[in-house]
Amino acid sequence: MTRPLYSGVLFQGLDLPAGFTDSGGPDDGNIWIIRDATSVAPSPFGQASYGWIVQNGALVTLLGIAPPNAWWGGIFSWTGRQVVEEGDTTSFFAIEEGWTIALSGYVLTAP
Repeated sequence: MTRPLYSGVLFQGLDLPAGFTDSGGPDDGNIWIIRDATSVAPSPFGQASYGWIVQNGALVTLLGIAPPNAWWGGIFSWTGRQVVEEGDTTSFFAIEEGWTIALSGYVLTAP
């Protein structure tokens, strides 16, 4: 019998600081498949932004956005497929403080 596969929120952060933020990783025995990232740009003065990236534990960029002149409150999305292996971690990095982000995808059982 097969089990249904549901996506879920892997990480979410509100008004994140500039620099690196630990965005977690799969528990032992699991693998993450990151499918989507949705973010809201910071800046009380109208324009942000240098964008953001998500890296793995080896500091390899898995995904990111770099919108030119992102307006405050603008919503930016990334869609794709990135695998985070069992035992690996991820981190969110932005030059500016204030980004809000949610990563979603699948948590699979490692073989």
